[in-house]
Amino acid sequence: MSCTPAGSDGPAAVKKSAEKTPRKRDRTDGGGGGGGSAGKGNGTSNFQRKPTDRHTVKNRVLPKYFARENDVYVTYKSDFTYQLKSCLDILNSPLGEVFLHCTGRAINRGINLALRIKAEFPEAFEYEVNTSQIAITDDLHPLHDEDDFMVQRRMNSCLHIRLYRTITTTHARNMSEEVEIKTYFKLVDVVKWIGITQFEILVNLIAFLVFTIMLTVKAASGELNGTLTANEWLDLFSPMFCGDFCNTYFCIIVGIRMYLGNKHRQAMHRLVWSIPFLLLTSGFKYLVCLKLSGQIQLEYSEVFSPIFVLLQMVAVKACQYNQQS
Repeated sequence: MSCTPAGSDGPAAVKKSAEKTPRKRDRTDGGGGGGGSAGKGNGTSNFQRKPTDRHTVKNRVLPKYFARENDVYVTYKSDFTYQLKSCLDILNSPLGEVFLHCTGRAINRGINLALRIKAEFPEAFEYEVNTSQIAITDDLHPLHDEDDFMVQRRMNSCLHIRLYRTITTTHARNMSEEVEIKTYFKLVDVVKWIGITQFEILVNLIAFLVFTIMLTVKAASGELNGTLTANEWLDLFSPMFCGDFCNTYFCIIVGIRMYLGNKHRQAMHRLVWSIPFLLLTSGFKYLVCLKLSGQIQLEYSEVFSPIFVLLQMVAVKACQYNQQS
């Protein structure tokens, strides 16, 4: 009940407040987490934007969660024509489907790429669309010495488009009729089975070429007719050891870059595979040098034991690759 006395003309008018109370919006911008969303407990306070007037934002490379042969990541810097040709080649291959992944401002480019493929062959290809969100981490580099390095985490929208082939196009039939190349495996399969990159394969081939040249020169000069010491055999195998050293340095640099690029799991997998691979190959070459010099009395089956272990590892990795594909 109101305590205001009623007038002769009726009840007194209610006074309205001249000042309006500012509304609190349920947003996560700002710092302290004292807004409306902080009390909900939904975890959005972990992805707050930091003020950037004293920092420079450095965007990290987005992680690629799918590394299959038919996964295409569309960015605002990617070559549209090249990706269009790559998608058509994959769609006309035995795989018959391609997955386009795009996020943020690259979503328009991904949609245009899918519609371009659909427009060229409207009856040959169909598509499915899924959406998701990805957590993005940005580095904040200070502009002043008294500030510290910071990071900010935010959520961004992702679009996943699956394009699949319903019928074989005429372009694919003509290409298959013109040339038919039968290969048991490709370079991509070799890289995934052995677990080394094309650069490491090139380094090993160059080291083996230099080793064969040095071996031929020594054989032509007649030095191999006598008994060589262990140091002489090590000098002869030095190109192979130099190749292993270069590959070790390359693996360490790549592992560090992957770790700094927020790819901790991939970096750990690479180091766990590359370190035993390099140790086994280098140990095999060292045992061969000692066996040829006569310093150790081992059977050739014992000398080749690192290669046997390496073949078992490659077999397991090949089985895992076949299951993933």
